Amino acid sequence: MNILFLADPNSIHDIKWMTFFSKEHFCYLIARKEHLIDWHKNQKSNFFADYNIEIVGSINDFSIKGFVFNFREAHKIKKILKKKQIDIFHIFYADPNALWAIFKGMFDVPLVLTTRGSDILLGIQNFFNRKDLLALILRRLYKLSFSNFNRITSTSLSQIKKINELFERDDVVKIYTGVDIISILVDTKVAFPTELSKKKPYIFFPRYMRSIYNHELALDSIGLLPEAIQQGFSFVFLDKNGPDQKYIQTIKDKMKANSDVDFVFLPRQKQSAVFELYKRASLVVMTPLSDGSPVSAMEAMACNTPLILPPLKYDEEIINNKTTFIFSEFNPHSLANVMVHVLTTPKASETIVESAFRTISEKCNREKEMNYLLSIYKSLIKS
Repeated sequence: MNILFLADPNSIHDIKWMTFFSKEHFCYLIARKEHLIDWHKNQKSNFFADYNIEIVGSINDFSIKGFVFNFREAHKIKKILKKKQIDIFHIFYADPNALWAIFKGMFDVPLVLTTRGSDILLGIQNFFNRKDLLALILRRLYKLSFSNFNRITSTSLSQIKKINELFERDDVVKIYTGVDIISILVDTKVAFPTELSKKKPYIFFPRYMRSIYNHELALDSIGLLPEAIQQGFSFVFLDKNGPDQKYIQTIKDKMKANSDVDFVFLPRQKQSAVFELYKRASLVVMTPLSDGSPVSAMEAMACNTPLILPPLKYDEEIINNKTTFIFSEFNPHSLANVMVHVLTTPKASETIVESAFRTISEKCNREKEMNYLLSIYKSLIKS
């Protein structure tokens, strides 16, 4: 089949989904203009071609200022759908991408939407919390667009609940991004970053540098750790070369303010390197303000490493007190206390780590999840 994705070429989660289908199907990528510009700045130009995915252009974001502007962009999508004989148009990330479903009649192909977490739980929810005219207009536009999708999938139960609440869609299905168990289990030692080859044991903070991932909390918590832990471990962060350099500078300044701590700030790493970082870490810590079903957390669990997460509404069948450690409040003391507990009582982690690996293996296998999505595609084409 021929599949068009409206996706972010910089998103590892989007890439994982697209490359699964591109093995056997013709896949095409259209991106928001700003995302494609960022990708060209940071990636090799032949990356998607190597995975049999053709980049077919970019579009400006949907605008409430004028129908003519939106119609022109929608017509650009229509031309691609027709030229490439697209069977399925799959839109990743609802805010603002879902708004293009308003033109479903023009597109004349089945539309699928996947929400990822903060798009529905924060971005779109915010318009329903506000009372200004702009928010009122966007609420109506999102209600129309959500009603136009043939199928909606989400990566967590909390997203499904929110979509049902806001848009009265009770047919949303859960499809985890999942993890590639086979790739995790292979030997990735050669990919280990050389910056850490002679370092002491380390604690790993793998989320990218965006304010929603709340790295300030992690840094404040590190400052409260006992001196023995501060001096006995390195503290490893990723995405030094990420696009949000203003936020990254804030994080660098906080690191400098705690000069007695050994911080290692790495650039973005290849997937195999991230797997090896998980495997060798004494502890993995994540502090997001909002989350869906985080693949990074699932990967850490699959690597048999203790994991600390914040008190968010995660899917309990995956993330619970039998598979992860969860700090109780969004403050540095709460997180620091859990970090100390995990690092000073390693035997307490053994059962949790074993349960985490078993849960991920059984319920979050990417191949199984993607084959479920494939069955949805096929059902929509037949209908």
